[in-house]
Amino acid sequence: MEGLAFDHVIASPARRVEGTIAGVEAGCGRALSPVWDRRVYLAPAVLLLDLLRATAGAERVLVVGHNPGLHELALLLLANADPRRGELAAGYPTGALAELRFAEAAPGTAALARFVRP
Repeated sequence: MEGLAFDHVIASPARRVEGTIAGVEAGCGRALSPVWDRRVYLAPAVLLLDLLRATAGAERVLVVGHNPGLHELALLLLANADPRRGELAAGYPTGALAELRFAEAAPGTAALARFVRP
């Protein structure tokens, strides 16, 4: 995928996530070395936020997991005033990618930089 690079990857150990990681690696042209974490599987947004916060020092973190947790996390982080909030709120289908930009992993602080549906 164009312009994507990651310092840290947190991923659910589910087989379908392994396939997603392989596809991202092919698109990026390099191995990602994910941290496989069972807690990501069906995790609620608050747990995913805690895992994200635990990556202090990483500038670009990829979280690969499952809905509804990922969708809820993206909405939790996204600023209410973000002009693209409605686009994200309308749905987060399997295989979607939301690129959020923020200085601190805190509710309502992110801007939606990119939202790609498969």
